[in-house]
Amino acid sequence: TFTSASGLKVAGTKEDSGLVVKTGTLSSLVADTEYDTGLSDISTLIVYKTSHTAVGLIHAVYDKTAGGGESRCTSYSSYLKNVTVDGNCPLTVNGGKFASSVAGSNSTEYTWIAIGTE
Repeated sequence: TFTSASGLKVAGTKEDSGLVVKTGTLSSLVADTEYDTGLSDISTLIVYKTSHTAVGLIHAVYDKTAGGGESRCTSYSSYLKNVTVDGNCPLTVNGGKFASSVAGSNSTEYTWIAIGTE
């Protein structure tokens, strides 16, 4: 189980030989910008908002083993005052890099955890 400083918990087991975990922080999530994880191939990726005070993308999870690469997102709408979970996540993975087709909240820090091969 992993628990972030803001209280987000990720629980589970990922078993496979040769997997490496890399982490990083983004000062903001810029649309259509590729972020390099230092891995050659990502099998699992978690991107989450370090602070949940702003609207927009809260977290995204990518799993390469689910249907050849699938992502799920949670976001908050200040207009509708609701939280949604979406299977049409704007997160894409290409090798060891990831990108989002939408921007995160302005000046909101995001943390990422990537599991894959170097």
